[in-house]
Amino acid sequence: MKEVLHFDIKENGLFSAVPYIGFWLGINVAGITADYMRSHGFSTTFVRKLFQTIAMVGASAFLIATGYMDCTQPGAAIILLTCAVTLTGLQYAGFIVNHVDIAPKYAGILFGISNTFATLSGIFAPYVVGVVTKNVRYNRKNATTCS
Repeated sequence: MKEVLHFDIKENGLFSAVPYIGFWLGINVAGITADYMRSHGFSTTFVRKLFQTIAMVGASAFLIATGYMDCTQPGAAIILLTCAVTLTGLQYAGFIVNHVDIAPKYAGILFGISNTFATLSGIFAPYVVGVVTKNVRYNRKNATTCS
């Protein structure tokens, strides 16, 4: 937020927290709603797939829209980013609890193993991007200049 939207450190701290407050709300609303749906006859599979789809497709749409924001639209960028992060909280009623559905006794161990492998992409992605884009140059002519 500091580099693109040009917020000072105090504004940056506040606005950086807003999406994660939404994330927390999304997690709680998703859990309560998923439990309600399952107790009213919806299958576990349907509920998990529904929440996972809403979380990923919705967040993707808002993140794509956020990518079109620049420093002249800070409010819109924060709102779009907050919506995206809030929707990712719905995945906690989707695949995150899948380990408990499959093997309740070993859910913690399974989650630790699968999360380790999922984290590897985040570790190696910057290196891969560095290799793939080493000859790419930033074109300043197309950048929006904000002071």
